[in-house]
Amino acid sequence: MQNQIGTLIRTTLLVLMLAATVAAGPQLRISHGNFTLPCYGAVKTYSIYADSLAGNISSFKLVIAVNENSFAVISTEPGDFVKSCNWEYFTTRLIHGDFPNHPEYNTATTGLLEITGFASATQAGAPTCFGGADALELAKVKLLVGYQGHWGHWAPAECAFQPLSFFWRGCTDNRLLSRDGDTVFTASTVRDYYDLPGDTSLYVFPGFGAPGNACVAEPETTMVSLLGAVNSGFELMCGEELCTGDINLNGFPYESADLVMYSNYFTIGLPAFMPYPEGSIAQSDINHDGIPLSVADMVYMSRIIIGDIAAFSRPNPLSTNSVLLTLDRRRTGVEASLTTDAPLAAAYLRLTSTDGRTFSRPDLDGLDNTAAAGKIGDTTTVLWFHQDGSTALPSGTRRLFELEADHIQVAELTAVDQFGRTLAAKVVENSLPTTMSLAQNYPNPFNP
Repeated sequence: MQNQIGTLIRTTLLVLMLAATVAAGPQLRISHGNFTLPCYGAVKTYSIYADSLAGNISSFKLVIAVNENSFAVISTEPGDFVKSCNWEYFTTRLIHGDFPNHPEYNTATTGLLEITGFASATQAGAPTCFGGADALELAKVKLLVGYQGHWGHWAPAECAFQPLSFFWRGCTDNRLLSRDGDTVFTASTVRDYYDLPGDTSLYVFPGFGAPGNACVAEPETTMVSLLGAVNSGFELMCGEELCTGDINLNGFPYESADLVMYSNYFTIGLPAFMPYPEGSIAQSDINHDGIPLSVADMVYMSRIIIGDIAAFSRPNPLSTNSVLLTLDRRRTGVEASLTTDAPLAAAYLRLTSTDGRTFSRPDLDGLDNTAAAGKIGDTTTVLWFHQDGSTALPSGTRRLFELEADHIQVAELTAVDQFGRTLAAKVVENSLPTTMSLAQNYPNPFNP
């Protein structure tokens, strides 16, 4: 309840500040449109605007600091102003580095997103306009937000604010050039979206501080330091307000379509998550154990959809039961059988061949209707799973399939019970002799 009240207060303040920002006079700002986020792994778009400029412009170079430990840049596109005016040149690049001199970034890994645009890069370029509007959208930045790199895997980043801030390496960053080239628009002040007093000693130039009068005007150029730079950012709600399960990223978690897409991932890989695989991955930690893209998550999702388990309660991630996969190597190939202590809601197997071959469903003789076979790279995948949550493989020992191949190896074996818990798995190979030979008895037991 407290988190909901806090969110309402912050959202109200945001609306008021946004209205004030638009009417604040000449400025360079990052939009505040997506302040609070309802889900982990949301794909959000932020725009960079130039407001109320005293004249037209012909070029710009923007530099935005991004915390790569908490979100990723998916794409950067020209803004509506640049596209509608048919500007000739627009390019971006992400520069990796460490820029800790900011109260919100601390020592987080920070990259610099550099965005450059020219109305005409050659004499042949013929842009149709150079400005004339109150709010010129220069660029759109699409971000994947909501997950943090943590202990070797991605874990949810909740109850945290992540800034998007302008950064100056020198006088040529975050400035705009007039159409005639005689005026440079640069920033004299910088403030954050909340506009609260803080430790301004860290806002230095070069760095996160505006250059102001630190940059001397170029010969025959009027330096206009009248722009205010306005940073932005987004806040991730706390755990009980967040959601997972929206695999297809349509805004509605825990649908049958999400489960179908999830199960397809285990047979064909990341192409099942197009067009935004990063967002689907971030939504995939259904049981909240910090490990995305697991069979246990898929089973947990199926039980949420049919209504017999809660969406956000966290199960014990490990089971006391176990499974044993036995590979009996024969002259004609390999026969696989599985022994399990408990009924399985899902089992997942990836096979590799020494000669790089992959196998189709007809090659895996004996697969029943609960199994789906596919290929990911040079591996063969098999998934036993019922989308209605029923048992895929009963307890006991059963033959899975027989495969005509010289040699195969198990790259992955995962088994999950109906509580979404992962079972300990073991693979045993039994080989029959294919040739006979008589070797010398060594060492000689009679030789002291």
